[in-house]
Amino acid sequence: MTKKLATLTLGLLLCGSSWAQDEPVVRVQSIGKVSQSAPSKLIQKRPNDKDGFPVTLNTTGYVKDHYVTDQNTLAALEFLIGGRVGINKDTDIMIVNERSVADGKTPTKRVVLKSGGLWVKADAKSLKQPLEIQTNGGVMGIKGTEFTVESQADGSAKVCCFESNSDIGGVEIRDNSGKVVGVAKPGDEYLISLKAAPVVKHYENIEEFRNQRIDAWGVRNHPAFQAAMSVASIAGVPGIGTASGALWAADSIANCERDPAGATLAALSLANQAGANTGAAGSYLGWGASIYNATKSNEPPKADYPTQLSPDNSPKSQSSVRTTSGFPSFSWKGLDEARSYVVMVAKDENMYDVVFTDQTQNQQLTYPSYLRPLPKGQYYWRVIPVNDEDKPVERSSQTYFMVQ
Repeated sequence: MTKKLATLTLGLLLCGSSWAQDEPVVRVQSIGKVSQSAPSKLIQKRPNDKDGFPVTLNTTGYVKDHYVTDQNTLAALEFLIGGRVGINKDTDIMIVNERSVADGKTPTKRVVLKSGGLWVKADAKSLKQPLEIQTNGGVMGIKGTEFTVESQADGSAKVCCFESNSDIGGVEIRDNSGKVVGVAKPGDEYLISLKAAPVVKHYENIEEFRNQRIDAWGVRNHPAFQAAMSVASIAGVPGIGTASGALWAADSIANCERDPAGATLAALSLANQAGANTGAAGSYLGWGASIYNATKSNEPPKADYPTQLSPDNSPKSQSSVRTTSGFPSFSWKGLDEARSYVVMVAKDENMYDVVFTDQTQNQQLTYPSYLRPLPKGQYYWRVIPVNDEDKPVERSSQTYFMVQ
């Protein structure tokens, strides 16, 4: 970078393994519209992209990825090390892997705010390793709190702190050498710049202060920011939010307990124990595999999960399609109880590193041509049957295919 940048440090300097370059670091929680009359899209740019590609809910991102919103798009990201970030309209951020500004040694994930604004929330107890936010104007650090940070036209940055559950009690303001020059506590608004000392305002009524910022951003009723700022969690893991996001995790809960409520990353661990039927439906039992319902009539037994998945490269597959291009078409035989289906594609069988999610009332779906083409390799895909309330019914099915 040609100019100096300031840093917002999110979280505790905790011990933990650092992320490898090929491991996901964020997940898309929500994508919302400012105006319902216009389209919205969250663009993900990678180092070799010219313009980037739109992404869907639940998809994961990596170090060096850019996320860009236009004037009609709001979004929310979940950091897989803990912490949530709401992205305002007309915002450009990049995820990098750096050393902590605090000590210069600790491996740290960093969000570079190039333009626009972020609404950030992190629980000091749930952060697995340091997370920083970098912007023009000064160096700031928080260890578990809720705040906004906005880039200003003159190169400065505005930080508004609303709450804190950390030992320092707010947002730590640092210079580029790591020296602390102030702490923005709940109710404080800091205007920071590399050229001058911070300008501080304090609001006694913190709830009114927070509401002013919500109204200024126009996000009071937007699901994207409701998802980002949600404090609901299971086992200390932040929630996902959004209907389709809920389906991603709640599928496993529905299979186990018939309770799709509380969509969280914690539910994903259940998917490994009781998730989907795997492989060619009915051909063999994988983890959490379903079996046919027994009947006492002369009618053929009915499967309680989607069957005849295609493409399917699994053993004993009866599908004629085992490999595909970077824009695969999916099909399956559905269930009478289902009113629609959620289709998920991931790089791993546990559906952790998701590359695509969509929902359809049909029994087929084509990967959209406007998305990033799937690179060559093996992918897993899952089809989840849901009812009119978008709650999973019966069990889902999963198999894998090859892109050549």
